[in-house]
Amino acid sequence: HLETQHARLEGNGALEIVRFGGPAIGKTALLRGVRAFLAAGAAHPKLTFLGGEPALHPGLLRAAVTLARRLGGGGLPIKVFTNGTLLTPGLLDFLERSGVEIVLSLDGPQAVNDARRRFRAGRRSVYRAALASFRGRELPAVSLVVGPADAAGLAASLRALVRAGFRKIAWAPDISARWDEAAR
Repeated sequence: HLETQHARLEGNGALEIVRFGGPAIGKTALLRGVRAFLAAGAAHPKLTFLGGEPALHPGLLRAAVTLARRLGGGGLPIKVFTNGTLLTPGLLDFLERSGVEIVLSLDGPQAVNDARRRFRAGRRSVYRAALASFRGRELPAVSLVVGPADAAGLAASLRALVRAGFRKIAWAPDISARWDEAAR
């Protein structure tokens, strides 16, 4: 997470960033964490930026990706999970040139996604804004978090996303949700 206070290296080859809330992690701390992670010598390291919204801090994201590519080489898997609404053409160009896989966080097709994700002001569609960021580009991978109310419609959501042009789709249950009959 770029919006955090602390980074911790896990033994499984992943850099875990622990969220404590508050301001974005400082550039020095973020780059120190990336350096420590890559110096730890994990057999199959991979770097993922997620949580909060990494595109809120494009300068931090660029700095971390640049350092990771310099130290880890072109074969280091790097992913950025984003809602897509803040991706500018310049940031997308940088991420693509840097070999970063972009994963769009959606909750399903437009009707499902926009019922759960809203802009603070206005009635614009978060789904449409996210897809507009990729106009003229191949759509990225998409990752859905499925809640109890959405589970019955998962197959329909997947079909709708394929019809929209997504070719790489992953989903996971909302582990913070209550999954019982009362939750429906």
